[in-house]
Amino acid sequence: MILKPSAVDRLFMDVHVDSDFCGLHGKEPRTDPASVKSQAGFIISLNHCPLVWSSKLQDSIALSTMMAEHCALSTAMCDVLPLRGLVQTVAKAVGIPKEHVSTFKVTCWEDNNAALSLSNMEPGRNTPRS
Repeated sequence: MILKPSAVDRLFMDVHVDSDFCGLHGKEPRTDPASVKSQAGFIISLNHCPLVWSSKLQDSIALSTMMAEHCALSTAMCDVLPLRGLVQTVAKAVGIPKEHVSTFKVTCWEDNNAALSLSNMEPGRNTPRS
């Protein structure tokens, strides 16, 4: 089924982010530095249609679950911001009404409260435990 631009009543983007903390610890040789790195992944979908997914070892070694989740969230947002601009530009070009483009909403789903708290703070601020 092909939808016409006028059939889209609103645009929304969902970002699902998750990470494990030292997921390979105990499963890989102790001498392998990758064994203590956390696996991070995210899926970015537009109106329930997956656009981007990623799953890879983080570059740095996380010292807590909050750090692993916050790094995964930061990585996902690096992909979301330019993708959001691209979607808005394409939506305007194909004739999606301006009110649908102007109310374009991005929802990020994160399951770690500490990472959420840290992410919602002003830049440069942190919590006593972070």
